[in-house]
Amino acid sequence: MLTNSENIPVTLDCAPDDALVWYDGPCIFTVEGNDGCLYLVFSVDMFDDPEDIADENAIRARWLVVPITDDVVAELVACRLPVRSALVGNMFVVDTDSWSRVRSVTPICATDVPEDWLPDHDATLYVEST
Repeated sequence: MLTNSENIPVTLDCAPDDALVWYDGPCIFTVEGNDGCLYLVFSVDMFDDPEDIADENAIRARWLVVPITDDVVAELVACRLPVRSALVGNMFVVDTDSWSRVRSVTPICATDVPEDWLPDHDATLYVEST
């Protein structure tokens, strides 16, 4: 669960049902923002620095938070749209600590996102059928 910051229009709380990809916690999930918009939250990095292990305020995770529509989410879930295609426009980089508290929020344009943060061009979600 990621908690709110004044600098981001969304409380990043994820219940398992909201997760599109879950691996030892949510990796890709959607949330409704305080502004009524839908956001895709995409895990960029997890940090486990042994020197910071005792510091509960150290940055532990980095996320991209991107406005998204229900139609795009449906296309992602149906595996008809690569994940990278949803990571467009203006977004936020959000860093959280070991308690999932937001420590920093930085606006970023999709064209400025480092290549190694992005999935492969053709990578789609893997959705298990029930």
